[in-house]
Amino acid sequence: KDSFSCITEPIEDASISADAFLDWFKSYLTETMQATELPDGTIIEERSGFLGEVGMGAKTFAKHVVKQDENHIYCYEYGEDESLTELAGVTHLQVHSSPFRLEWWNVQTPGRRAGEAQQKVIQPFIEKVLKSMEEA
Repeated sequence: KDSFSCITEPIEDASISADAFLDWFKSYLTETMQATELPDGTIIEERSGFLGEVGMGAKTFAKHVVKQDENHIYCYEYGEDESLTELAGVTHLQVHSSPFRLEWWNVQTPGRRAGEAQQKVIQPFIEKVLKSMEEA
């Protein structure tokens, strides 16, 4: 939409067309990523990053709303909030048809994001810095 979005070059010779992309993406989420499609068509995704697969890192949650009439996917991001009540931001995916291109951008919900997970990462570092300052 503006300088804060990413847009692909025209997509040519792909096995998926612009008209079929949204249905393909829904299938990808539900079949490959094991997301859950609700009766209203909303898709709930529980994500675990690379470190989540080895028992480290936090799970995050997202709700995908596919709007066929807009050729658009709204991905509501909730971070670690499994209840899907504390919205962190919305990632947009716009499908352009002529030529076939994909455009992404994200709108963050204003607010502080530092919480318990960030504290676990930064606290050991801060403690070492303070200890070295005491020893100096």
